[in-house]
Amino acid sequence: MHSKNLKGIRFFVMAGHRADFRYFDDKHNYDCWDTTRNTTSLLLVLQAWGLLKCHEVGDPHYRGNALVLQTPHNTAVLIERATRTEWVVDMWPRGYLQPPDVMTVEKWVKLD
Repeated sequence: MHSKNLKGIRFFVMAGHRADFRYFDDKHNYDCWDTTRNTTSLLLVLQAWGLLKCHEVGDPHYRGNALVLQTPHNTAVLIERATRTEWVVDMWPRGYLQPPDVMTVEKWVKLD
């Protein structure tokens, strides 16, 4: 079991495989719209229960630019209260029970 820490929020998960629509693995994975909605919903419940002390739930973010061959993608976002830094919590490219991709929105929007 692995853990990934996001400034006070710890995600415990087990190893799996990476999802990518280019591998035609849609039978085994939700699309990024589903995982964005599910992750954002879970984060909103945690926020409503007062369990997000250092973060608040932000609006989901989108990336994608066909002109530079960047594939379209969406993800859930947490905003760090102290610095207003936006962090993505991206479950889609990871296998089930793997830790989400967690990084700043600034870095995430540049990925493919």
